[in-house]
Amino acid sequence: MRLFATIMVFACLVFAAGCTIQSDVVLPDAQAAGDPIVGFPDDKPFNLESFDREKGAYHLVGTMTPAKAENGMVQYMFALNEDSDRIAVRAKKLSENDYVLRYAEIGHPEPNASETALVFLTVEDGTYYVLTNLADKALFEKVFPAMPRPAIVNDGVQLASDAQAAQLSAYFRDHRADFRPDQDYIRMRIAK
Repeated sequence: MRLFATIMVFACLVFAAGCTIQSDVVLPDAQAAGDPIVGFPDDKPFNLESFDREKGAYHLVGTMTPAKAENGMVQYMFALNEDSDRIAVRAKKLSENDYVLRYAEIGHPEPNASETALVFLTVEDGTYYVLTNLADKALFEKVFPAMPRPAIVNDGVQLASDAQAAQLSAYFRDHRADFRPDQDYIRMRIAK
């Protein structure tokens, strides 16, 4: 996962130091098609920008390429540039503007799936808020106040069910101020 340690991209997806979010049951196959993400074009590649806190501005991070599948499903492929490894992104809609995404580095040009994790996406007024980790123990206990809580395995939160994924997504949507911007989550938008 060190490949992504300096970039923090959505689905891309970037994650800061801290607990990644994993699951063997939530979207187990990253390379399959998933639900379309609201606001994302499904018929042509588009560029994504991420907010840079130090510069106080958005900057281009890469290109997302959608591929339509059966039943209205879409599989997204993210790349930093033409020569970089690809990241397969699959989405599952949890509520009106909330998604859980599984991404996996698949290599370029040969697909050799290696690193994978989950992130949570909330869409609000054209901004895509992407929760990349849940490193704060006190916040973890607020999100999951009752047992059984997800396990912590090798510095990763291991979700055991879709219900736990929905619980984390709803908490992130409703209590975003509890999370650290540009550390726990990143802000992205489609480049204009």
